[in-house]
Amino acid sequence: MKEAKCLYKKAIEIEKNKYGSDYIGLASIFNNLAHVYETEGRLKEAIVIKKKKFGLDYVGLATTFNNLAGVYIKERRLKEAEGLCKEAIEIEKKKYGLDYVGLAVRFNNLAQVYETEGRLKEAEGLYK
Repeated sequence: MKEAKCLYKKAIEIEKNKYGSDYIGLASIFNNLAHVYETEGRLKEAIVIKKKKFGLDYVGLATTFNNLAGVYIKERRLKEAEGLCKEAIEIEKKKYGLDYVGLAVRFNNLAQVYETEGRLKEAEGLYK
């Protein structure tokens, strides 16, 4: 993991120097680094870059929202996690429709939030 962190940091430095701090390629690197760290700081940076470059409907945001929601679930910041899960669902529903298989992961994460909060009926509805 330490080597991965060093490589991601080096890649960020190179990309920033070559293309500037708003370069979209940085969003993916920040997202990967954030996933390694599991810290909200880097995920938030990735979200800012993706929103700025592609807008709020960018499907790549759904994964980053989902990753940050996972961090929040672990930290028991359930209201924030719920909001991010719902945003991820809306982006993918809009892009791919309700039959998109990837939505299963998003619904599962939202159900996990509901279950943790004791909202078992709502969680059960999403698990089905």
